[in-house]
Amino acid sequence: MTIAKEKTAPKKITKDEHIEDLKAEDKEYKRSIGDGLYLRVDINGKKTWQSRYTIDKKRKWFCHGSFDNIKIDDAKIKNLELKKKIASGEDLEVKTEKPVKITVADMAREYILFQESNNRTPDFIKKMTNVINNHIIPQIGSRSVKSVKRKDCIELLWLLADKGATRKKTLSALKGIFRTAIYKDLIEHSPANELSDALPKYQAKPMSHISPLHNKKQLKALLIDLDSYDKGTTVIKHALMLLPYIVLRPKEIVSLKWDQYDADKSRIIIPAEVMKMRKDHIVCLSKQAKQILENLRAESYDSEYIFPSFYRDRTGHISYESLGKAIRLMGYNGIDKPKQTLHGFRHIYSTAIHELQEQHHFSELAIELVLAHSDKNRSRASYNFADKLGERAKIMQVYADWIDNLKNS
Repeated sequence: MTIAKEKTAPKKITKDEHIEDLKAEDKEYKRSIGDGLYLRVDINGKKTWQSRYTIDKKRKWFCHGSFDNIKIDDAKIKNLELKKKIASGEDLEVKTEKPVKITVADMAREYILFQESNNRTPDFIKKMTNVINNHIIPQIGSRSVKSVKRKDCIELLWLLADKGATRKKTLSALKGIFRTAIYKDLIEHSPANELSDALPKYQAKPMSHISPLHNKKQLKALLIDLDSYDKGTTVIKHALMLLPYIVLRPKEIVSLKWDQYDADKSRIIIPAEVMKMRKDHIVCLSKQAKQILENLRAESYDSEYIFPSFYRDRTGHISYESLGKAIRLMGYNGIDKPKQTLHGFRHIYSTAIHELQEQHHFSELAIELVLAHSDKNRSRASYNFADKLGERAKIMQVYADWIDNLKNS
């Protein structure tokens, strides 16, 4: 027979230290101090003193102020003074407690804390925090979360009408903030839902790059310039040489580590926390890409990073800005020569490989997997990243050979 444990009574509050130990919970709660005096703890952690009293058989509450300004001994004195005023018949109606306003900023903090506890990537947390601080808090941060309407969200998002990616992140943050408020029983419906039809359509502009269809001569010159760049360190030079062959995002390239590189299988496995998605990404390497890595490894730099920094960079590896600067120094700034961005190399791959798709019978799924694009089809997404490795390896080799043929044409 199991004997139920007796419920432990809350520790009696007699000191300020006891109050400081009280933590916020999912819902507000009150702790009795005695003689009708209570301490209320809100979901945002704010602590206020309240006295309970009865007039005309109606129970009412009187708020004395916050614990930050009034300590326990003073709160007890105020409670006694209140009782004397009530006994003398003084009207306290105008001084009764007003509901504590839970703001959008309060819920934004709760939302970020929830995302952190849910193991979202540091990059995601940073982006959401920036969006909230830069675009949401300045507009509606001080508003009560209960007072925000759909039109307020629409007006906020219209301010970002020409900033597609930022607007998308801001809408995502708004949905998360008001979803958190629903979980906290503060509101019943989110004003951030179903807003797409009320917003202008935005067509994202592709990153600047030299077209492999219309500017082959200029693309050939760029590829040759990447191979012959001589103004930087050996690490920078090898990173530039690898750029066309590996089709990763700039941040992912510069942060590559040697323990992610599998020479025997000619692949790199990038952990989920580095990727935009929450799955590991397998990068199939062409013979050309592998040779560049092997040449760099022969330099025997004592670093965990494939592209280490020699300037005590806090990350330990080179920055993608240093690669972008090198390309601009080559003249690819849109003035002297056509503009080419680091991210634009992914667009070059996509355009070129789609031209080669029919000839080699590449599947659209495999082409997208090379780019590590998330699959919106949930049933396919469960096996995508462990699938089609053979086809992806073939794609990367065909593409690398296409690059070399262009350089040597």
